[in-house]
Order: sequence, then structure tokens, then C-alpha cells
Amino acid sequence: MKKPAVWALCFLLSFAFVHLPLYPTHAETSGESIDPTNSSQVRLVEQPFYPDLQNISNRWDRSYMGEVQGKTPEYTLLNFYGVMAKVASKIESVSAVAKTEPGIGWSNESKQTIKEAELLFASAVESLDGSSIPESTRPDRKEEAALKLKEILDYVLDNSSPNLEIPNHSNYQDWRLPSTGIHLAKGKSNDDSSLADEEYFFTPETISNIPKMYNFVKQPSRKLIQNEFTTPSLYKQYTYTPGQLVPPKWYLKLPSGIRALFEQPLGDQSLLQISLALVVTIIYVPIVFLLTHKFLTTFKHVKGEHKPSIWLADNKAWGRLAFIAPIPPLSLFCNYLLDQQINLTNFWLEKSSLALDIAFYLSLGLSILLLFEALGRSSSEWILSFRNSNSEVELKRINNIILPSCRFCGAISSIGLMYALLIRIGLPPSTVLAFSAVPGLAIGLGAQRILGNLFSGISIQTDRPVRIGDFCKVNNQEGFVTRIGLRSIELSTFSGRVTIPNSTFDSATIQSFSKPVSSNIEQIDSDSIGQNIELQLEMPSGLGIGHLNSIIERIKNYAASQDNISKTSCSFCENENGDIVLSITALSKTNQEWEKYLSIRQKLVSEIRLIVALIKNTKQTISVGRQTKPELIKKIRNIIETLISEDPRLSMSYCRLSSISDYSLDFVFNMNTEYEGIGDFLDAVAVLKQKILHSFAGYGIHIPYPTSVELDKNPFEKNEPKNYLSKNEPDYLI
Repeated sequence: MKKPAVWALCFLLSFAFVHLPLYPTHAETSGESIDPTNSSQVRLVEQPFYPDLQNISNRWDRSYMGEVQGKTPEYTLLNFYGVMAKVASKIESVSAVAKTEPGIGWSNESKQTIKEAELLFASAVESLDGSSIPESTRPDRKEEAALKLKEILDYVLDNSSPNLEIPNHSNYQDWRLPSTGIHLAKGKSNDDSSLADEEYFFTPETISNIPKMYNFVKQPSRKLIQNEFTTPSLYKQYTYTPGQLVPPKWYLKLPSGIRALFEQPLGDQSLLQISLALVVTIIYVPIVFLLTHKFLTTFKHVKGEHKPSIWLADNKAWGRLAFIAPIPPLSLFCNYLLDQQINLTNFWLEKSSLALDIAFYLSLGLSILLLFEALGRSSSEWILSFRNSNSEVELKRINNIILPSCRFCGAISSIGLMYALLIRIGLPPSTVLAFSAVPGLAIGLGAQRILGNLFSGISIQTDRPVRIGDFCKVNNQEGFVTRIGLRSIELSTFSGRVTIPNSTFDSATIQSFSKPVSSNIEQIDSDSIGQNIELQLEMPSGLGIGHLNSIIERIKNYAASQDNISKTSCSFCENENGDIVLSITALSKTNQEWEKYLSIRQKLVSEIRLIVALIKNTKQTISVGRQTKPELIKKIRNIIETLISEDPRLSMSYCRLSSISDYSLDFVFNMNTEYEGIGDFLDAVAVLKQKILHSFAGYGIHIPYPTSVELDKNPFEKNEPKNYLSKNEPDYLI
């Protein structure tokens, strides 16, 4: 059901494309219309300039192929009128010969006559200033204007009242033929020299007034009197006759009845021309529609379909180009058929040329983008094939270098085509330049960041601090580099994908932990390159150098016992607050296996904290009262050492008096332990403390208890201090 609907839609679009402009409405012009009211018209042969017109006609009859425009209004006007009359006479002579001449091809004499007519017509067309006409239709519009202008002059020059005075001097900058919208103004000739003399041309205003004037003179009430210069059916013969698609000589040999059927007017064209144009349109529109549809489907993600690999993406780039590349030549060919072969004119040609030009430039710009994309991807594959490698990671890295440059070149070319399109459809170059200033304004207002990212991306591509597939740390983000673009860099972290602007990346501190053990590219994808584990743990206060060394030794021993951890390093440093910080770096033997990586990291952190807790508790402090006798104080070290030695997995490192406070003597002792688990060690420490207390009690060594004294809130108050103690309480506080 879908395909018939699509074809029906295409047919309706094509039909509308052709038939909507059937009845164009000509814009009203400001030119004064021809409406002679005086019955005493002056005929052409009675005009004062008629002898000059005859001389000019005789000169052009000798195949004089000079310029029509001259240095006076009379020269340009009469030359144009005489040349167009010669063109009409040569066409009539060829048509008359063709009806009786055998064969369907032109004879040599007819070819020569046609060539002369074409040269004469081209000279006459050059006298029209078509600068206001879009480039896409300028040649055809000027030709149609020249044919219509000739028939307008047929009426004007033969129906004036009084005599027409055409100036034969160059005192006018802009001269208008009386009672008409025909203007001649000074302008530069086609001579490239800047010193070229100014000549008189038919102005753009004249071209805009021609449709209204032509409709006036072609009214049935406006009858022309035939003379040697009159060409009443010149434009009709031009616009109703098919082009080269139908052999002209064959067409002229057709019976008048059949020709009359083919030349049935349909708007400004004949039935035959409209029919042929409709056939071309019906073929062109569905083909373009289907190619565009196929192109768009390449971007559609089918449910359940996995994302294609980079190799398939490279192949898809050429496939997309294959769908779009036929549209530009097809558009050019259709434009050629409609203009040269079918001979569409006027409004029909203008609209069809506009539509086909837009299709051509847009599809060509898109084709250039796709071409550079495909070339970039294929170049990466060719480079990789020279290295005898089939690594997808390396292909991504090469693509990351080549593709941005190719895409930039394609974008610049496409932008140039878009500007050319704007000029071709009729926008003045000054306006197009104004459009080009808009990006500069956008840059000045808010695109500095985009440019900053762009230039930073170029710097990153040049310096290559990281490559695709590397595991690195950028500020606080750790992950694998999956994409390096001209605007941003993408990291795949264990928490998701992170996009970092190139400007931020370029100014950040980057740590890359992916270092291949060999130059062989195949080893880059092995487990020899893992994910970095970086930890910074603040150490508890009171740890000595021995404790710190023990912590490092135990951590290294633990890491060496693990098969999934390598390249472990530990060091101590001070932070800004003066606290000791343990820095640990290790390499987990995982390759973007985030669950496994997190498990290894978590286990390592837990083990380090247990080791720190174990080492911390090897240092113990015990206090004795100051009233303890000196001979007992000397026995404290031996007592503690003896009690520690009772546990075979404990040994005393040292025991010494560390400080003397107001109420106690503080002893510090440190133990060496062979306990692996923190739980067992803490149990052993608890047992040791109980033995120390029991032993001290046996020797009579006092353990101080915390005391406090409550002072008056205002010791400077002259009144007697208040007694906050009850009468039954002692005069001290516990």
C-alpha cells in the first residue's frame, strides 16, 4: 500500500511542478504604456531616422559582426532594430528552404545561414543590460526580452505621433523613447579595459517593462502595417517551436494541421513542449525522491540492530555518496533538456531552472561532504593495510587524525557552493557578502568558545598527548579515550561517557597510564595495558617513619600477591594542611571491564585501610601517676616487654618515657606484629592491655584518673564565692 501512495505523491508533485505556473501574473511596471490617441500616426518610412536605419540594415546585411550598442541612443536603438530584422529574415529563409529540401538534416547553406543568424542575435542580446536578472536564467531572459522588444519597436516606430526624435549625440545619461518604457543609458562595454568608452545599453528597467508593453502591442486591436523591418510572429515562432529534441527540419516538414495541434497554446508554451516537459518531470522527481529516501534510511536505526563497527561505517560512507552523487548530473541534464531541447521559455523556464539549480547545488554540496568523508575513512583503511594491521583501535586513531581535516575541506567547499547558489538565484553579491559577515558577528558575540575548542583541537591533534584507546586522567575524570574531535574529547569512564571541551582538555593536567610494553600495535589491545588505579589516603596522626615504612612494605607485599594488579608504587607526601598523605598508583589488568576494575579498586582500598589500622595500633601509649615511686618507674619497660613476649606473634620495638604532664608520666611502646588480620591483632592488643593493668596493680603502679575543678564563673566579683556543692558532698570533684 505504501509504494502506490509514494508513486501517486510523486506524480502529483511533478504535475504541480509543471502546471502551477501555467498562468503567470506579470508584475505591473512603472513604465508609461503605449496608447497613441492621435489618428495621424507617422509611419516608419516617414521617420527622419529611416535613411539611417536603411544604411545600418545594409551594413548588417554584409554580415557585419560588430557591437550593436554605440555611443549615441540612435546608434544603439537602430542597430538593434535592424539586426533583429535580419535575424528574422534569415530564419524565415531557412524555414522556407527546409519545407522543400530533402532529408531531415540541414544543408551546408542552411547551416551557414543559421550560424549567421545566431551571431547576429547574440550581438543584439548583448545590448540589453541584464544585471538585475538572476544568473540562472539571465541568458534565456535576455533572449526573450530581445525578441519581445523587437516586436514592441515594430509598433512604436510605425505608430508615433509626431515624428520620433532619437538623439544622435551622447549628452544624455539616460534617455527614454517617448511614450514608452524603453530606456537607454550609458554603461561600459564588454571591453575589459577600464578606459573603455561608455556606450548606450537598454536598461534593466526596460527589461522589467517589456512584459507589459508586449501584452499591449499584441492585443488584437493593435494592428501592424507590414514593412521590410516588421517581424510580427518572431517571438511566437521562438517560444512555440520545440528545441533540438524534435529535429527542427523534421518538425517543419509536418503538415500544417499536425503542427497546429502541437502548437496549441498552453500558457506561454505549446502543447508539445508542455507534454515533453511533463515527461521529463515525471521521470526526474521520482528518481530524486527515491535516491533521497534511500540516503535518509542509512541514518535510521532499526530496532534490535547493533551499532555497526567502524569498518561497516566506512563502507556506509561510500554507500551514502552513491545515493546522492547521481542527483547533480541528473539535475544538469534535465535543465539542459528543458532549456535547449524542449525550449521552455518565460515563466516556465525561470521556475524550472530555479528549482533544478537549487537541487543541483544542494546535492553537489552534500556530495562533496560525503566524498571527503568517504575518502578520509578509506585513506585510514589504506594506511592501516600498509602496516599489515587489522586493529580497530588503531583504525580509530588514524581516523581521528585524517577525518577532521577532510571534513573541514568538505565544509569549506560546500559553503562556497552555497554562496554561489545565492548569487545564481538572484541575490546581489553585496548581499551575499553581508550574509558572510553574519558568521563573523556570531563569532564576535558568542562563538569564541567554539573557535577556542577548534584551535585547541588542532593543537591536540598535532601534539597528541593522548590517543584513542589510552587510559588517562583529566582533572578528576578517569577513563578510556574513545573519540578525539575538533570540538571535544570523549572519555568512557566507569560511570558513563564524559565529553570534555578541547579548550578545557588543552589547559588541564593530563595523566596517561596506558603505556605499551612493545611497539607492536597488536599488543596495545592486550591485557598488558590496563586501567590505572590512583589513590590518595590521608594518614592518621602520630605515625613515625617506621610505621610509614611498614605500611608501604605491607601494601607492596599485598599487591605482589594479587594476579590482577601490577606496577604498584607508594609514596608519602604532605598536603597543604601539613598532613601526611599516602599516594598509591597501580595498574589493574583490565581492559574497559568496569565492574572488574571497581572490584579490584575497592578491594585494594579496603586492604590498605586495614594495613594502616594495623600499623597504627602497634604504637600504644600508657600513663602512670606522678606519685609512682622512681624504682617502680624503672621497671615499667621490663614489665611491658615481658608481657609482649608472651605472645609469639608480637615483639617490642621500643618503650620509652615520651612526656611528663601535670598529672601523669606517659610511656610509649611500639610492637612488631606478625598478625595479618586487624581483628586478631586488636584482640591481642586488648589482652595485652589487661595484663599490663593487672601487673601494674600488683606492683603498686598507679594509673591516673581524669580530674576536674569547677571554678567560679566570675572570679573577679567582690562578693563571696557561692558554694555549689551540697553539704553532704566532699570538697573535691571526681
